[in-house]
Amino acid sequence: MVLQNPGRCIHTDRKPVLKSWRKIVQNYVIYMDASGDIDPAFAAENNIKIVPMNYTLGDEELLCSQMESPEVLHKYYEIQRRGSLTHTSQITPGKYISIFSEELKKGIGVLYISLSSGLTQTYDSACRAARELAEDYPDVPFCP
Repeated sequence: MVLQNPGRCIHTDRKPVLKSWRKIVQNYVIYMDASGDIDPAFAAENNIKIVPMNYTLGDEELLCSQMESPEVLHKYYEIQRRGSLTHTSQITPGKYISIFSEELKKGIGVLYISLSSGLTQTYDSACRAARELAEDYPDVPFCP
């Protein structure tokens, strides 16, 4: 778990900090990047928002702004099985700032669920964005 402290990301597994997060944040929105594996119906029912991510499927450049359909996922893995290039692009700190600042401006906290930092650099981008956003919105919680 990472909690935002003005100007830096703090790593913690201590329950008292998590309890204080719950007390502070009554109004928040959950975001995750498009590479997360979540049922689209569950995401919609729980108002979980997706941070768009660019990816390459063979020679095609695509933008994933929602959970992909089973047909697109089948095509993605079929292209991989044939040995063709598939990859995702890192979400930049600027993109995170643009998306999250819309919520923070309204006083709405943000909880962002990312893939592991061992698999992607998007987590690092989210932490960089959190440090910048903390300067403009010091009283609104942001947790990448």
